[in-house]
Amino acid sequence: LGIPEWYTNTTFIWNDSGKLVDIETYLDERSTKIAQFEKYCTKYHLAPKECAVVGDSANDFGLFDITRNGIAIRSEFEAQELETIAWKKIEQLIELKKML
Repeated sequence: LGIPEWYTNTTFIWNDSGKLVDIETYLDERSTKIAQFEKYCTKYHLAPKECAVVGDSANDFGLFDITRNGIAIRSEFEAQELETIAWKKIEQLIELKKML
């Protein structure tokens, strides 16, 4: 998609052989995502409503609420309630190119 900056709340830990040995994640992903988003907006002097966010789970509700531009991506992990507050809905990430 050519997106130069992105954030994640999960880190995969690999050993020297390339085997996945651990996964680290934040316990309060919703608050972490909001803090990361606010930092991004401050860095680029953006109002939240000038941004779009993509999500598929309950921890994305806060971002959808702040921006009013949430894009729900349908997946096996999707929180169906997220679609009720989504600005747009997509099946695959490639659809973002046409949308944005």
